Amino acid sequence: SPFWGHREAVNSVRFNGIGDDLISGSSDKSILAWRVDGFFNPLLNQQVGKIGKTGDRAVRVVRYRPVNNDQVAAGLENGEIQLWSALPDNQNPIQTFFAQKDDRVLDLAFSQDSRLLFSGHGSGAVVQWDLQPQGVPQTSKPTMVSKTEAGFPVYAIALVGSRETDLAIAGVRNRLALLNLKTNQLRNIS
Repeated sequence: SPFWGHREAVNSVRFNGIGDDLISGSSDKSILAWRVDGFFNPLLNQQVGKIGKTGDRAVRVVRYRPVNNDQVAAGLENGEIQLWSALPDNQNPIQTFFAQKDDRVLDLAFSQDSRLLFSGHGSGAVVQWDLQPQGVPQTSKPTMVSKTEAGFPVYAIALVGSRETDLAIAGVRNRLALLNLKTNQLRNIS
């Protein structure tokens, strides 16, 4: 529709935990919230609103924070990670942080308890962030727990297993690896 939606390529779409809403991130530097009900009716505006505008940086990936679906993480073209309220019409992100400037964030994954966030980068870096460090005020920036080099650009990451002890890492030229989060050992899968 010419009246709502993104104006450039959509790079990421993600449903919330119960599947009734979704978010999208785009090269037009915006994050939008959508209503799923009636999505294929061209007469209805399913766009709930704009979560936020990321300034002059394209959005590569968006993810809901799983426990309450009340926040959205966005990975940007310039290596920044932004946390936003999931309610539309925000002026600024709740937090902005990065591992290395100009190292695009290609994927994000939250732990089931929403305490940890993992980021996969174009340089091959995989970073583990603690979003709620013990004894630190809630408003403080996340703490980088570990940084591992996969050896290839990381296009997708996912926590594996019910105890989330491994992180599956996929990337360029059909590369796949498992990172053991307890030992920080990286094992390539043929």
